[in-house]
Amino acid sequence: MANALVPQMVLFLYFQSVEWIDLFPWNDLAGGNPQQPLDIALGGFQLALMAWTSRGSRVALRVAGAFYGLWLALQVASWWPPYFFGTGNGAGEAYLRFFGRTYKFLPPIADHPVPDANHVVLQLSLGWLVVALFAAMRRPAARQRREGDSGAPRVTRCRAALRGQRALAAEILVPWLWMTRMRVLGLRPGVAATTRRVPARMV
Repeated sequence: MANALVPQMVLFLYFQSVEWIDLFPWNDLAGGNPQQPLDIALGGFQLALMAWTSRGSRVALRVAGAFYGLWLALQVASWWPPYFFGTGNGAGEAYLRFFGRTYKFLPPIADHPVPDANHVVLQLSLGWLVVALFAAMRRPAARQRREGDSGAPRVTRCRAALRGQRALAAEILVPWLWMTRMRVLGLRPGVAATTRRVPARMV
C-alpha cells in the first residue's frame, strides 16, 4: 500500500503548486486562479484519499482508483481529441487566455489547441498513480496465495513501512502547505489575497 501513497503525494504537490504558484511559462496565472473553490475541494479530497489508502483499505484503493481514473479520462478527452482532430473553431478564446503563452513541446497541428507541458506532466502523473493503485489492489491477494500463514512477519513490516510513509508525508506536506499559503498571500501572513474574476477554464 505504501507504494500507492508516494504517487498520490507527488500528484497532490504538483497539481496544487501549478494551480496556486506562478511558475510562468510552465503555467500562466496572470489572470488569477478562477477555480479556487474547486482546487481547494480537490486538494482536501486528495488528502483524505491519502489518509484512507495509507491504512491499507482495499475499498479505499478502489475508490481512489476510480476517482483518479476518471480524472485521467477527463484530461485525455479534454486535450487529445482537440489536438489531433481540432475543435472546428480553432484554439478557442479560453485556451488562448489560459494556455496560449505556456510552454509546449508538441508540434502544432494546423490551428488545433496544443497540450502544454504542464498538462502532459499532470496526465503522466495521473497515469502513474492509477497503475500504482491497481497494482496495490492486486498485491495483497497474490502475496497471501504465495505465503499463506508465513506472511505474518511481512505484514508487520508493511505496517511499519506505512507508518513511516505517513510520517514522511506529514513532514513534506505541512511545510509545503504553509509556504504555498504565504505565496498566495504575497509572502506576508495576514495579508488577504486579491483575486480577479475571470472566465472558467479547463482543469
